[in-house]
Formats: sequence, C-alpha cells, structure tokens
Amino acid sequence: MAGRRLGTSGQRHLTLEERVNIAEGEDSLSGTDDGLDIIPMSKGAGPAQDVSFDEYMDELGLNKRHAVEISSDDAGGAASKKKPRARGERVAFTDDEDSDEAFKQFQQRKTIKRKQDAAQRAKTKKRADKNSMVGRTSKTVLDSKKRREVRHYDDPSDDDEALMESTLPEYVRSRRVAWDRKRQNLGDNGLQFPPDYDDVYFSDDERLESLKERPAVSEFMQPRAPYEDIELPASYGIIPAPIAQFLRKYQVEGVEFLHELFVYQRGGILGDDMGLGKTIQVIAFLTVVFGKTADERDAKRMRKMRRQHGDKWYPRVLLVVPGTLVANWKNELEKWGWWHIDTCHGGKKNLESAVQTAASGRLEIMITTYDTYRIHSDLINTIRWDCVIADECHKIKERTSETTKTMNNINALCRIGLTGTAIQNKYEELWTLLNWTNPGTFGPLSNWKSTVAVPLKLGQSHDATYAQLKKSREVAQKLVNNLLPRFLLRRPKTLIADQLPKKSDKVVFCPLSDTQELAYNNFCDTEILQIIRHAYEPCGCGSGKKQGWCCYTHADDGTKWQHFVFPALQMFQKIANHLTLLLPHSPDGGQAHEKELEKLKMAMPDAWEELYRNRENIIYNTNPQFCGKWRILKKLLKLWHENGDKVLIFSYSVRLLNMLDMLFKMTTTYNVSSLSGKTPNDERQVSSSHLPVQHIPVGRLQS
Repeated sequence: MAGRRLGTSGQRHLTLEERVNIAEGEDSLSGTDDGLDIIPMSKGAGPAQDVSFDEYMDELGLNKRHAVEISSDDAGGAASKKKPRARGERVAFTDDEDSDEAFKQFQQRKTIKRKQDAAQRAKTKKRADKNSMVGRTSKTVLDSKKRREVRHYDDPSDDDEALMESTLPEYVRSRRVAWDRKRQNLGDNGLQFPPDYDDVYFSDDERLESLKERPAVSEFMQPRAPYEDIELPASYGIIPAPIAQFLRKYQVEGVEFLHELFVYQRGGILGDDMGLGKTIQVIAFLTVVFGKTADERDAKRMRKMRRQHGDKWYPRVLLVVPGTLVANWKNELEKWGWWHIDTCHGGKKNLESAVQTAASGRLEIMITTYDTYRIHSDLINTIRWDCVIADECHKIKERTSETTKTMNNINALCRIGLTGTAIQNKYEELWTLLNWTNPGTFGPLSNWKSTVAVPLKLGQSHDATYAQLKKSREVAQKLVNNLLPRFLLRRPKTLIADQLPKKSDKVVFCPLSDTQELAYNNFCDTEILQIIRHAYEPCGCGSGKKQGWCCYTHADDGTKWQHFVFPALQMFQKIANHLTLLLPHSPDGGQAHEKELEKLKMAMPDAWEELYRNRENIIYNTNPQFCGKWRILKKLLKLWHENGDKVLIFSYSVRLLNMLDMLFKMTTTYNVSSLSGKTPNDERQVSSSHLPVQHIPVGRLQS
C-alpha cells in the first residue's frame, strides 16, 4: 500500500529513502533486492526486524518513568468490509488499520515492481529471433577502478561495535564495575555526595559576617531571589546563598539536573539555548559538588582536606573546551568563587606540570582544549577524574573523528556535555553525544537508526504516507517524553524573552563613489555579463529557445555561461565594498592570479595598470573614493561617539577588516581592537575584554 500518486507525466518524485541512498553513493532506483534500502539490517544474514520504540526502551533496560502511551481511538469497532480502490485514488489510513502492515507492504513495492519488469523482459527475449534486436539492450562496460562502491545506509561499515561499552579502555570499565558493586553493597550511602567538612577546622568560622563573598558582580546585576541557601532534594546538595540569589528558577533546575547526574555518576547533556547561562549553571553545580559556601573559606578547603584528611576523597574535575574559551572559563570561575585551577595547554613541560599537580591532589579544576586532549589523552587519562565537562560538545558529534574516539576513552564515569545544538545535521549525531555521556546505554547505532532516525526522516518527507506520519509522531513524542528527559535538559530562549532588549534592525543604503560606479558600469558592459543578463530572453535566431540555451551557451573561452554566475556576484560584492579588493592577492604566476587580474582589467580598463603596479601601496586602502560605505560609516561613528555607544563591526572578509583598520588609524582618532580567525588564543581575551572607554571603542570581528 504505497499511498503515492503519480503526476500527469507518469513520473514520480524521489522518495526520502531514494534521496538518502543517492546521497550515500547508491543508485536506489536499481540494483538492490531489499524493499526499503535505508531500513537498517542486522549483522546476520536476514533483514532486521521492525522494532517499536517501546521494545527499544525495554531492550536497553531503561526505566520508563513518566511514560506516555500513544494510541489511536477505535472509532468503528470491528473493521468494516473494504471496497476496491480505484487507480489513482488517494489512500486514507484509518485508525483501525494496521500501520505496521501497511508500512511493510510499502517496503516491498520496489521488489514487486522489479520482479514484474524482469518477467516482462524475459518474455520479450523469448519471443525475439536470434538475429533480432527486439528486447536487447547494449551492454555498458564500467571501469572497475572508477566505479564508486555502493554504500547502503545499513552497511557493516556503520560498525555497530564502535564507541560501545565493550570498546572502552579497561580503566573505565573497571571503574564502572567497582561503582556498581559499591552501589549494590551500600545503596544510597554509596552515592557521590559532597565532601564532609565537619571535622575540618576553619579559623574564619569566628568572623563569618566579615568574610568576603562571591560572585563579584557589578552594580547593574541585581539579585533575582532571596539571600538564602537552596537545597536540592533529589541530590542532597546545597547551593550557597551568595550564588543562589543571582540564579533564575530554570537555572536552579539546571544545577539540580547536573548534580543528580554527578551523585549517581551518570552522564548527560545541558542543551539550553545560547544566552541562558550554561556557564553560570555549571559553576553553581561545581560549587555544590565541592560543598563550598561561596566565601573566603573556599580558598582553603582543598589544602585543609589534604593536611587533615589525606586519604579522604576530594573531587577532581576536567574541563574540556575550545581553545578560544579557555581564558573566558578562567575569568568566570574566578568571578564566581575561589578555585584552584590549572591549564593543561601549551608546551609539553606545561602539560606534564599540570597533570602532576592533579595527580598530587593540588588542584580542583583542570582546563584543557579538545586538540590538547586528543594529542595527549594517554597522559591526561592517568588521572581518575570524578567529572568531565565538555563545553561546545557538538564538536564530538561525528563518531568517526579522532577527537570523538579519544574523548570516548576519557577516564571518568560522570560525563557532562554543554551545547546549544545537540542535532545539527542528522539524528545520528544525537546518538553519538548521548553515547559519549553513557557508553553503551542506548544500544548500537543500527538500533537507533531503525527505531528513531529512519521513522523521523520518513515522517518529514514531503511524500510521507499516513502510516509514516503516524509512526514518526509516535517516535518523536516518546523520544521527548520518555527517553531524553533522563539524559538531556534543554530550555529555549523564550524563557527570558520578556527580559531581553528588543532587537532593532536598521538598513542604511550607502551610494557608490564615482570611481566605484564607473567600475560597476564597466563590469556590467562586459560580454559575459551581457550573456548572463539576457540568457532567459528569446533567441534572435527564431528557434523559440532562450538565448542561454541556443546561440549563447558558451563564452569566448568555451566555458558555459552558468559557470560565471557566482564569480560575477562575488565581483559585484568586491566593487561595492572596496575597490582594492579587486587587486590580485594570489601568488604571481598562478592561474588564480591571472583570473583575478583579468577581472581587474574588466572593471577598471583605464586605471588597472597603475593600481596593479603599486598594489602594495597603502594609499589605495585609505582612498575614500574606493569605498563609498566609509563616508557613511564616518558620519555614523560621530553620532555614536556623541551618545557614548560601543560599536562592533562584522565582516566576512579579513582583507576588508585590514583595510578598515588602516582607515581608522590614518583618518580618525578612534581606538580600535581587532578579532579574527588569525588572532592567537592568548590575545583574544585581551581584545574582547579591554576595549577602551575614553574614546569610542570600535571592535572588528570576522564572522
């Protein structure tokens, strides 16, 4: 029961499974025997069985708390006798119809069609004479070296064993076995509660009222809650009052979610939208983990525990972040508390020193980058980390990357990921992130594909049948309500939409300078631009075809005119931004250099020689006639300066940012800071946090 209608031409649109297979390198319209190519197969000889979401949950052994049962109302009782359906009539799936059976029939539609076609060809060949050409087709010899290997969606190349619990290093598996045995013997007494400081003497206890507290916030940040501790009943933790007073309700819930994961030594993902304060929630969570009180005594806790109770457990946390965020995390930790932090980044001597400090119990948090961990994972994994936090964890969404493979071997049971985009391209990425937090808990990837990914993809297809839509909605609801809440917490930015300033977009149209306008007109008059502009007009030869597909299909060099469309748009963008961008910046003598020079000649036929000969002269960068936008920007900067505003300028082009830098330095008195992809990590924080305030601060960013 395909549930598909053909168009008037007899041709149909490609279905989702055919598009997926083609994208994976398979011509799904021919050559396979299975009915639905993208339905995963088991490793055995036969096809994989259909597994419902409930069976998937039971197989994983997950406790279906707050389960939501999805069922259809039986409106008609016993199934009534069905009438034959006319050809072309739209199929309507009723509630009492077995959607799984309809889906299986839909799977077999291609197999049946191929068998019918093969039988027809056999009959035709049987009727044909020996020398007749009826029923015969020419054979095409394919070059085996160039032929691309067919890759099915469910091929063994998916490698179900990859990243599973059985592939974990022995030190991780032994820790999990020891933890499970401890929990079995001690019950709740074996949970990972904060350290006990009852036997630790603090001389500061006698002057509690005069102790300094953190966070050290500005006067503009007002408390959002009463000054009192917040107890976390699910995990027996306490958020100290100095921090709790600045947390919103949803942030407290985030701290409780993270601490419960830590107490039970499980993994999870905090997937809040950007701007909801994931960093603050993590710092508050770490404060609870270490049992701190957000005052001066926190700076002495680690040292006193080592001196008075050397054999007593004290947490060690590893923070893995992108290189650009190392300085930001250090600043935020120092702002919100007293921490013993070391950075595992840079030279080998620095790495070994940081690891040795952690091994001797003289740090609380070690910060490293993804690249540093990938290269030195063997050294870092010598430490038994009590918790690992991966910021921007979507960096490990690709299961075949080396970073993901090494992160899977990290020496910790409690693995917490932070990301605002848990799914970027495909549903398999969510499995990779969840499997990193709890290796093996979600079963092999093939089960996830057949139970979650494939039904959701089919349901999103524009030609999805009613059975596919129903199954997709069931899977989506059960995924959101039954499975994910235990491992992923996500809140949208709409929670604080009423507290955010309204965004105001204003578009300022900047006229071209006289020189830019001349270059624009010169380029529009070129032959290739004329071909592109008139490609869709009727051809003058009287054929009735359009020019671009009749007499003007190629340029003078034999290249099709379609190949010049995108380069022409880039050319217009350069002319509108700054004429100096037309100067070749590729190495001399190369093919790219010659093409850029040819475009310069098109736009500026009278002045290109002088420009090219003196292309290293910075005077052209500061020529206001080469950039009409600069004249408007100078007027706006003057207005913003009078209002005391800060200005941030974005650009896709680093070359344009460099030209603006020269314009600012040579024609204005404004102080400027720059930040682009070429800015070293140790200079990024300086550029973003030390903008001048005496004059108008202008920050330039490459986006």
